[in-house]
Amino acid sequence: MLVKIPAVQIPAFWEVIKFSAVNADQIAVDKIPSYSIQLLQDLLSDKKSCLIAQEGTKVHFVLIIDIRYDSLRDQKFLFFDNVYSFKSQDLDNWPIYLADILTIAKEAGCNALMGNTKIQSLIDIFMKYGGIHVTNQYAYYL
Repeated sequence: MLVKIPAVQIPAFWEVIKFSAVNADQIAVDKIPSYSIQLLQDLLSDKKSCLIAQEGTKVHFVLIIDIRYDSLRDQKFLFFDNVYSFKSQDLDNWPIYLADILTIAKEAGCNALMGNTKIQSLIDIFMKYGGIHVTNQYAYYL
């Protein structure tokens, strides 16, 4: 089961959240301070939300989400910002996680769940439960 961490409790989970997000996003060491401050501001102001799964008192799964709006498609969607697991994920947990995420998305009036990842196991999980491939994103850095 995923539990949404209220903004007032973010400081109690901050080190776990920060570790998870920095590793999931593969943030360069010199960028960690500014990245962390922005993430903390977003979580404390409810621009983003953090969901966790625990076994006892130990956090084993962290998901950071935010609600976004696409004006071209006139769609509101729940976006997976970061997904991080401290252990190998059992596929049996995903229907439970998905039900929790869908509840949040429906309560927010979302039309879809979306996310970007290059981790094949996450893509496989998403596709197994009905997700579809929408787009690839590419960059040419100058």
